Amino acid sequence: MRINISKKIFAIFFTLTLVTFLLAFLVIHALTSLRTNTAQITVLQEFKLQIHRLTALTDHSHPHSSDDFQARLENELAAAATLSEKINAGNALLPGPLAAALQDISKHMGYYRQAMLELHEKHLIDQRLHAENAELSKGFPGMISKAPTAQQLEFATLFTSTHSRWQEFLTSGDGQQINEMKKLLAATHPPAGSPDLLQPVDRFIKNAEAMYFNSLAVNDRQNFLAATSYRFQEVAQAAITTISETNRRRHLQLQQEIVGLLVIAVVLNLLLWFVSARYLARFLDKQRLAMQSIKAGDYGYELTAPTNDELGDQILFMREMSFSLEQSRRQLTDSEKKYRQLVEEVSDLVWETNGKDQYTYVNPAIHAMLGLQPDMVLGRTINEMMPGIEGWKNKRLLEMIRDHLPFQAMESGCRHQAGHLVVLESSAQPKFGPDGSFQGYLGKTRDITRRKREEEMLRESRRFLQSVIDGVSDPIMVIGLDYRVSLMNDAAQRFALAHSQIGEGRACHQLSHNSDTPCDGALHPWPLAEVRASGQPVTMIHEHYQNDNNTRYIEITAYPLRNVDGAIIGIIESCRDISLRLSMEQELVKTKNLLNNIINSMPSTLVGVDTAGIITHWNQEAEITTGIAHKDALGRPLDQIFPMLSDHLAETQDSLRKRLPHNSTQFLPRENGDLRCTEIMVYPLIANGIDGAVIRMDDITDQLRLEEKMTRTEDEKQKLQAQLLQAQKLESIGRLAGGVAHDFNNLLTGIMGYSELTLMQLPSDHPARENISFIHEAGLKAEGLTRQLLAFSRKQVLEMLPVNLDTIIQNLAKMLHRLIGEDIALEIKPNPVVRNVLADAGQIEQILMNLAVNARDAMPAGGRLIIETSEAYLDETIATTDPDLQAGLHVVVTVSDTGLGMSREIQEKIFEPFFTTKDIGKGTGLGLATVFGIVKQHKGHIWVYSEPGHGTSFRIYLPVVDAKPTEQTGGPTAAAMFPRGTETILVVDDDEVSRRLMTDTLAPLGYQVLQAASGSKALELCKGREDQIQLLVSDVIMPGMHGRALAEAILAIHPGLKVIFISGYTENILSSLGISTAQSIFFLPKPLLPSTLAKKIRQVLDGKKAPPSEF
Repeated sequence: MRINISKKIFAIFFTLTLVTFLLAFLVIHALTSLRTNTAQITVLQEFKLQIHRLTALTDHSHPHSSDDFQARLENELAAAATLSEKINAGNALLPGPLAAALQDISKHMGYYRQAMLELHEKHLIDQRLHAENAELSKGFPGMISKAPTAQQLEFATLFTSTHSRWQEFLTSGDGQQINEMKKLLAATHPPAGSPDLLQPVDRFIKNAEAMYFNSLAVNDRQNFLAATSYRFQEVAQAAITTISETNRRRHLQLQQEIVGLLVIAVVLNLLLWFVSARYLARFLDKQRLAMQSIKAGDYGYELTAPTNDELGDQILFMREMSFSLEQSRRQLTDSEKKYRQLVEEVSDLVWETNGKDQYTYVNPAIHAMLGLQPDMVLGRTINEMMPGIEGWKNKRLLEMIRDHLPFQAMESGCRHQAGHLVVLESSAQPKFGPDGSFQGYLGKTRDITRRKREEEMLRESRRFLQSVIDGVSDPIMVIGLDYRVSLMNDAAQRFALAHSQIGEGRACHQLSHNSDTPCDGALHPWPLAEVRASGQPVTMIHEHYQNDNNTRYIEITAYPLRNVDGAIIGIIESCRDISLRLSMEQELVKTKNLLNNIINSMPSTLVGVDTAGIITHWNQEAEITTGIAHKDALGRPLDQIFPMLSDHLAETQDSLRKRLPHNSTQFLPRENGDLRCTEIMVYPLIANGIDGAVIRMDDITDQLRLEEKMTRTEDEKQKLQAQLLQAQKLESIGRLAGGVAHDFNNLLTGIMGYSELTLMQLPSDHPARENISFIHEAGLKAEGLTRQLLAFSRKQVLEMLPVNLDTIIQNLAKMLHRLIGEDIALEIKPNPVVRNVLADAGQIEQILMNLAVNARDAMPAGGRLIIETSEAYLDETIATTDPDLQAGLHVVVTVSDTGLGMSREIQEKIFEPFFTTKDIGKGTGLGLATVFGIVKQHKGHIWVYSEPGHGTSFRIYLPVVDAKPTEQTGGPTAAAMFPRGTETILVVDDDEVSRRLMTDTLAPLGYQVLQAASGSKALELCKGREDQIQLLVSDVIMPGMHGRALAEAILAIHPGLKVIFISGYTENILSSLGISTAQSIFFLPKPLLPSTLAKKIRQVLDGKKAPPSEF
């Protein structure tokens, strides 16, 4: 008969369950009985406690409110009655007498309640009587005063004795005190006419008697309540004791019953265990035999089923499974060989670790990767294989291995057996057992050293490429077919920020034109479209708009960007800001036109030729002289226009070769046929080489006739005529210099100002910096030449301050040493007592340097240069010899040298402009003329004394002043060169270059700049802004409204406004226009430099007084 194993197990557990249920029933029944008895004991204890509370209510030593006491009493009695009913409901287990006693408790509770209420009422009566007597006793003193005098002592004795005996009664409860009070009252007779005087005493004694009888009733009821409470407590305690004893006996019985059942259960369990163990042992023996056979590789063993159930089926299944395992083992062996061969031959390192991070398997690839044999790695930990290597971060990988986390393509560094670093890329998955415990890693590792090296080379190449394009000063951008910028250099980044504050990833038209649409194709051709259409680089000019709304002209060169197939995938765009170049070209055109105007305005015939004698320049005087137009003369040989000069070609060639001017005189016919005496001067043009020459031809016929007449005059007339001629010459040159200065200074303002601004903005290594430096230096030289022209014509602006000449000479000593060279000894002889003079310190230094240069050139073999100071008084007689000389005390500066000296004829001409005895290219002829003009502008005088071979001495006389020298501050710092501010400045100038330069200088320094090209436009800008504008910077000479009228109009509505006038004119500008030199009005001459303008504006706005100047 086949019985399933589940039925067998059910029979065993069913038997055990029955025993368990029986034991549980017995325990639950016993616990229920114990819980009932325990609850009964609890009720009895609560009843005892409630009786105790009721007993406490009988204590009336303290007064109680009737209503409160009544309510409390009713509550306590109700609680006691409820507990009594619970006791009677659960007294079935108590003996008969005790149960009857508990039944009597319910009956006696009514009596108990009645006694409690009566006791409360008695207490209230006692309180009332006591209170009434206390009130009566308060009136006793008043009654004594109402008694006759003879009886007051008697009455006092009665009242005192009565009150004391009443107090004794209250203390002891003795009724005899009542009788004594009655006797005292009976012995006292009421006074005649006041029979009611003793009635309060009588009432007092009756109340005391009532209190006595009331106390007897209180004692009776208190005794009853005490006896009843005791009985209640006694019965309850007896019931508690009886129930507790019953519980104890029941508990002991329950223990015996549980022990018996436990013994039965143990015996039954042992029996069932024995049967089950024998049953399982037979099965396990068969199973162990099967496992041993499988372990030994014997899959063909024979087994018989021990029982006809599922366990027997399991034995048979094991036998069948062994045959299947044999087949699987053969297949697994074949598969393992194939995959092991695959793993052994793969180039990547395949590895496995155990739970301790020790390598349990590595394939042979480790030898090629790290130079190790597999058996050298087995048993070693991952930490041992990856020590800390400087420059490599293995920490993250080790942290992930420590936390048993999977990782993918993690890089690490390891040392090869040969010592070099190997970069590895590892991926692995952790292995976990069935219980979740960590079993190790299974992973693979690849050698990426070569790849990392190539990546580093690629990054290095990219960095090199980026550094190369970043080193290019022009913006460079790579633009795709969608107009998006994918790459830009540093210059392009700055270019983008200046135009739209955006960069890579945005469209090119957003960067350049701040527009959301591409170039329109008309004003701005499409570089991308042009390159795609032609396939060749293109160059074009665009107008770009910066964030400050300034227009910049950008030259764009676009190159095609092709892929490996040669298809265009974008463009490489190079940008160059040519705004400055265009501006300079315009300025150069203006300068060229100006020079042409100057040349055409000269009365001399000027002809420019190249080295082959071909005409390159032709002025208007040449057209008048020859009747040949400018366009017809250019490009023709000189001897075709002037055949009579053919003999001078050889002399011209010789002049060019020697780089020396050539002078000759010849009679040439004019257009009308007149034969005129002509002075021909040939001047070589020297630039980077000999480029040609300028031929000047002057008609000196009238001059020769005048000279002929002059020779016939007396000596005095010759002297006066020479002075007049010199004065006229200087006056003419002065007018020419003053007229040219205005236009030329405007041009120099743009050239020098923008070149200085550009030099400040360009980095030191910028390729264009050198060219712009040359432009700036050329502008400075042109400014110096203009200043020299103005100096000898006495038209320049001076900063006249009280100075000490000895101090100036001492400060200039080092520069003079470098200027004259080491072969000339410099001797300075100061005079400590010389007084101060009113002078421009810079111009005084110019005088000394010009004289020092002349002295150096006069001493080619060396010598001595002596500079000394002294004082001299010039009287009226001496002063009349020179109209510019003033009588009075003067400081004398003497500059002497030991050079070649000069003849009398040369001394008479040394102060003439352009007169020089030096070779071509070594002197301009303006040095001593400049000295002469500066001295005269200082209201001084200069004398020269020289003899050939005995040196030269110059004496300069300057009038003294009674004023202290102005203290000189230290050299300007970088911040002082360009001080900043936030004020609003109105700039007015009809010259666009000057106006734009001032705006470009002041706006970056923080100032708010308003621009106007004329006085009328400036007044329009001022409307509604009078209080906002702190400074007016205006040109003096402008079309329509000049600077003075504009300043007066604005000062009329804004008296506190400060004014700076600027001008290229110099001839007493402010005084001739009637402008007051008040503290709020200042002057700046052109050409303007940005640094000079910034410092002057800050000085004016800060309220510093303008230094005294002469205009």
